[in-house]
Formats: sequence, C-alpha cells, structure tokens
Amino acid sequence: MVAPKSQENEISRDRLAELLNEDLCREYQAIIAYVVRYDLDNENETIRNYRDRIPQCEALGEYAMAEQIREILVQEQDHQIDLATALGEEVPDVGSGPKGRALRKRR
Repeated sequence: MVAPKSQENEISRDRLAELLNEDLCREYQAIIAYVVRYDLDNENETIRNYRDRIPQCEALGEYAMAEQIREILVQEQDHQIDLATALGEEVPDVGSGPKGRALRKRR
C-alpha cells in the first residue's frame, strides 16, 4: 500500500538534518577521492621522470646526483603505494609507459 503524499513528505527536522549530513558526507568523500586520484597521477608522472633523470645524470658523470635521485625515488614510490592503497587500487607500474601495468596492493 502506498502512503498518501502528505505522509510521504512528513519528516522531523532532526531526521532532515541527519539525511543532509549523510549527503554532505558523500560529497566530501567524492572530493577527497578526486584529490587523491590527482595526487596519484602526479606521483606516477614524477616517478617516470625521476627514472629518466637517473641515467641522464650518470651519462653526464653526475653519479652522486643520480644516487640522491634514487633516494628521492624511494620516497616517491612510498607515496605512490600509499595513494593507490587509499583509492583501493593496484599500484601502477609506471616503468612500462603511461598506462603501465598494475602491481599488487600493499597490505
């Protein structure tokens, strides 16, 4: 049996506030997911670039600089893993091009 229209629209102020808070919570979650996605994309690009810089430094005889970049690369890969995990995704393998293949998630 379908409730009459007047009963269907009856709601307390407290219940309305609760429902609006739930709606707002979903909006915030979506915004955060977009930000994290953007951050992961940037980390992937940074890792690709640093991987290119290491042999470039070595070709110029800048071995100490190459080692410093390797240390930075470790930190960037940790960030990449954290961001992918936060999104519930596999960690991208950015070494095989823009799309790459997914690696396993950190547990």
